[in-house]
Amino acid sequence: KSIRALDGTCADAALVDINSRRSAVISSARTSYSGSPIGTVGQGPIPYESLFQDDPAVYGLPTYKTAIGFSTVFDFGGGTFDVSVVERGADFTEVLASRGDTKLGGDDLDLALARWLAARWGHPDLETNPVAMARLLAAAERAKIALSTRTTVRVQESFLFNGAHLDLLLTRAELEEVALPLILPTIQHVEAALSDSRTSIGEISRVLLVGGMTSMPVVHQLIRDRLALPVHHEVDPDTSVALGAAILAGRLTGQAPPALPVDVTP
Repeated sequence: KSIRALDGTCADAALVDINSRRSAVISSARTSYSGSPIGTVGQGPIPYESLFQDDPAVYGLPTYKTAIGFSTVFDFGGGTFDVSVVERGADFTEVLASRGDTKLGGDDLDLALARWLAARWGHPDLETNPVAMARLLAAAERAKIALSTRTTVRVQESFLFNGAHLDLLLTRAELEEVALPLILPTIQHVEAALSDSRTSIGEISRVLLVGGMTSMPVVHQLIRDRLALPVHHEVDPDTSVALGAAILAGRLTGQAPPALPVDVTP
């Protein structure tokens, strides 16, 4: 597939957003799209930083503060977690190092919260019923999302299990208690990426947040407390990579001055 730029035109090459298993994705892309050149194959930080490298107003987007230097892209989505240390120059964006966990994401928190809710409700065996568990997982995800902007939410599901109705009040503090064991390891990955890139925390000017999980206030607070770094979430974390990829596609089609993306992709 080609990448469609924001004005509707398509680049002649494919851009694939991938995690730490990029080598396999590259091989798969070359096999699947053998009839098309694979011009740019990179992970999230490259297209995300594109939002801050060009003037987004050219594409009808808000203008964000730009800075030449080092930043960290903290990508915590539904299925995976990745963090990259990125250096941005006047005409290039280079990923210096990447770390992460391909088996850690928002889905894991949904499962942990669903199990916590089932135990609190007095039905820890609810997981033995696939239909009831699927409904509880969906309810847990809705509650998680709601608690990013609210302090309490009521979790309700009629006739959820053995004819009983689920009706529980969940607080943000309780969600954060369930979430912390999953979120804390991300800081270790950040520190490992900094070590791999031979970059100190003092050299990092900002942390750019990507992915739905970064909407949680506890993630912001953890980064501030453990890393003493400012977080930036001017761009919607759910759409930031897609918007950045569209801008990068604009470069490929000659709609913007070219900038060299340098990834750690083998």
